[in-house]
Amino acid sequence: MKEVRRTLAVGYLRAVRYVFAMILIHYSGIARASSEVCAEFEPTWQQYTRVAEDNGAYFHCTAQGAVALTETAPDTMTILSMLADFDTRLLSDKNTLSDTYLEKMQELQKDSTMMQKDIALRLIVGLLANMNYQQASQGAAQFLQQWPTASAGDIRTAKLVQIQSEFALQHYRQTLTLCHKMADESAITARQQQVVLLTYCGFSKVLSNENPAQLEEGFLELKQANNLKNKHTNPLLCAEIHNGFASYYRFQSDLSSTQIHLNSGIDCLVESRGAREDEMRDDLTNNLAWVYRRQGNLPGYLSALRASVFQHTHNLVPEKLSVSYSNLGRAYLLVGDLAKSERYYLQALKYTNLQVMPEDYIHTLLSLVRLRGAQQDWKSARYYLDEVFALPLNKKLRILAQIFDAQWRAYAQAGSFDEDEYKHVIDDIDNTFPDTEVVQLYSDWLVVLQRYHRLDLAQTLIARIESFSTYPLSVKLAIANIKLALLLNEREQANTRTQIDEIFEQAFSEIVDASTQFKSNDVGMSWLSQSRSLINRYLAWLLPSNDEQDIEKALILSERFASIMFQRHRMSLSTYSSEEDDSALTSPWDLGDGVPGQYTNKQWLVHDVETEQMLLSQQALTSVLTSEKWPSLTDLRHYLGSKRAILKIFSLEDKHCAYLITANYTEGSCSANEDNITDEIGTLLFRYHGLDTVYLLPEGQWRNMSFAALQDKTQTRYLGQELSLIRVVSLLDYFQSETKSSSEPLAVTFTNPANPTPEQAKNTEAMQWRAGFPQLPWTALASQTIADAFPDLNVISYNDNQATNEHLVSSTARHAKLLHVGSHAFYSPETPDMVGLVTAYNGSSAQHQGVISYEALFSHQFSNQLVVISACETEMGRSYRGIGMRSLSRGFLYQGAGGTISTLWKVPDRATAEFMAFFYQNVAENGGDIAKALLVARQQLSQKRRFKDPRYWAGFVFTVSGYQYETLDF
Repeated sequence: MKEVRRTLAVGYLRAVRYVFAMILIHYSGIARASSEVCAEFEPTWQQYTRVAEDNGAYFHCTAQGAVALTETAPDTMTILSMLADFDTRLLSDKNTLSDTYLEKMQELQKDSTMMQKDIALRLIVGLLANMNYQQASQGAAQFLQQWPTASAGDIRTAKLVQIQSEFALQHYRQTLTLCHKMADESAITARQQQVVLLTYCGFSKVLSNENPAQLEEGFLELKQANNLKNKHTNPLLCAEIHNGFASYYRFQSDLSSTQIHLNSGIDCLVESRGAREDEMRDDLTNNLAWVYRRQGNLPGYLSALRASVFQHTHNLVPEKLSVSYSNLGRAYLLVGDLAKSERYYLQALKYTNLQVMPEDYIHTLLSLVRLRGAQQDWKSARYYLDEVFALPLNKKLRILAQIFDAQWRAYAQAGSFDEDEYKHVIDDIDNTFPDTEVVQLYSDWLVVLQRYHRLDLAQTLIARIESFSTYPLSVKLAIANIKLALLLNEREQANTRTQIDEIFEQAFSEIVDASTQFKSNDVGMSWLSQSRSLINRYLAWLLPSNDEQDIEKALILSERFASIMFQRHRMSLSTYSSEEDDSALTSPWDLGDGVPGQYTNKQWLVHDVETEQMLLSQQALTSVLTSEKWPSLTDLRHYLGSKRAILKIFSLEDKHCAYLITANYTEGSCSANEDNITDEIGTLLFRYHGLDTVYLLPEGQWRNMSFAALQDKTQTRYLGQELSLIRVVSLLDYFQSETKSSSEPLAVTFTNPANPTPEQAKNTEAMQWRAGFPQLPWTALASQTIADAFPDLNVISYNDNQATNEHLVSSTARHAKLLHVGSHAFYSPETPDMVGLVTAYNGSSAQHQGVISYEALFSHQFSNQLVVISACETEMGRSYRGIGMRSLSRGFLYQGAGGTISTLWKVPDRATAEFMAFFYQNVAENGGDIAKALLVARQQLSQKRRFKDPRYWAGFVFTVSGYQYETLDF
């Protein structure tokens, strides 16, 4: 019975798609009087008639009272009882009714010859309450036609139902026509009815925006409504008034005032709960996301959209949930997190009704084609593309599908270039799409032309693009990529180097500007991915080189981009700090198939999402990227001295390069063969005698490689037995960082979390999965190990049943100088979001289900100087072209920790315990030198016959964000 309602995607402010039933407005003035009538007199037909005559056909007497009348007048009183019950339900159920109940009312209207007008009026009010707007509007029109002589109260109610229904259907001109008729025909004296009329009529004028005068007229009516509202005004109506103000200021390009009124609308609903209030809150939140995006506030944008998704997952409104998922998929595409973007697009596809929302469904499929193509998964891209072509397509969608098909053929090398098709599609683009979309579609074709080496056509298309006054950053970067490709084909010309440098430097300055301001509002492929392609192309041209200036330039460019990725990921994660964790969505068994669960007691904070940490992150990135103090090779060599070196590994599109920088030499080479580079790394590191420390800057597959396990050519020496090894997130952040994070002089251990009992494990598949993690009794020794190494240090231990989610993210744990986590980690290469830690299970609440996800864990800031994660595979993760590395270790660094010790593979519990005992004792004995302590611990553990194999000691990785975190002092 319920109609499926279309919801607008974020891109412009949307009107809330429902209104509340007028019965509440009418009741606010008559409830007390009618209640008194029912209480004072014996329940008779005359008394009910009196209430109807006095108050406009509304019966406030209880259903129980009406039932008593069936004894004297069964037929009439049965109908009356139904009407009274209807009124009571509508009040007690917060303005909503079940579809089944409305169907009963419709049957009553068909079967009864009595009280037809009363039944009809209630039915249209019920349809409006249940958001069946089309039926409500049609019913109101029929009521007005059938009963033109009804009481003034009934007429007003029917007209207001019609106005609200047409507004909800986005028929703003029709709404205004009804508003004019109602204003001309009769004056409304009831205060709350005046508020309703002024709100929806004024809002319709604002949204129509046919001329400045009408816009101002709508604004004045909204002001009148706002002045008339009082404490009795329905919270939904209060929120709608502010949504109207926000739309007005949006048309005035006043984003600050728009944001203020959207937040005010959300404030109207603070004390209100229910499906309708949640839906209104979601619309306001989505509009707030639009504002944040236009302001360049990426954290606020993501936070608001996530709040929208979780709100609709809670209420299971499929059509709105699908749009929220699509918006979030698009948002993560802008961030550059392709895996998470795909995840949300798949969720959108799941909840999109093809029959009702065909264009949304097809656009989602095309987004998945693009995402799969970006990850070079041509088989999956083809699958989604075939689904698109199997559906009926309008002209715009057909053109988009043709472009994607051409891109697929180009990248998958599945056919030759069809120039006739290209020219035909370009003509269709010119004749079908607005200029803002034409530029982006041209850019998509540039990729195809580049792949087919049709640079002649690409030059012509670039000229057409550059004839437009403005175009997005991703298009600028695509043009720069093509221009570089053209010049690289002319490598022999004398002026090529100068031209290449000019093109790249201009494009890179745009990248830096967009990164520091967070103002990329592109559609299509992420501009960060375009940036990565541009930088890789330029670096591949620079390297290999014997010219140290080229090597220096390559190093600085690569590390500047690494800093962008680091800070943007920090910004992305910090959006979660404004949200309360929802364990159902982020639990690993739900993430496996992407099915969200039910939620309870959830509060989403959408105000003040610009937290202090987000602002500090943005300031830090701006400081790093705009600094004039780039470390030259001379500076680096001076810093390194004779005992230290830097190993930089470049992972480019068609080759890989490794360079070792020491105080006296820079040496390295490039190869398309990954094994050759790994061999070259071993050769470089074992060649130089006298080194004691190497700073590692790996890219690509080398991020997940154990450098400690590298052997020399004789297979008798291990690098991890001879050198201190320190991984650096970004060389620029390493040198820019000046002060240690604020932390308390204490250590916290989180170890051996309790498992579900065998009986609990039988309950659900999720609990069976959780019970599959064995106990880790040796990890419980960590607190005593640390206390023995540092006798004067305060050590707080969360072990067994105390190793809960709450304790792990408590202020005590997050601000301790040392946080030691001894638990199981879970990571799945097939499911990127399945990253998290096992915690204690006791089943008492959603927060005690025995697991904490990546998002839930890192919805908090960590100021620890060192986080030791002695769990399995805590360094392992996946690297995304747009946003960088995703692993537990990186998560702590992104959220503020100074350094981490993590693992590359599963290390047995006892071996880990013994390694950690050696490590902490060596930290105390070596003046807090963490890398030196790890080196000695590797040597000591390997001397034990049982643990001689490097699998016991070479998997531990030390990573820092700044130079000052190389030591731990209490």
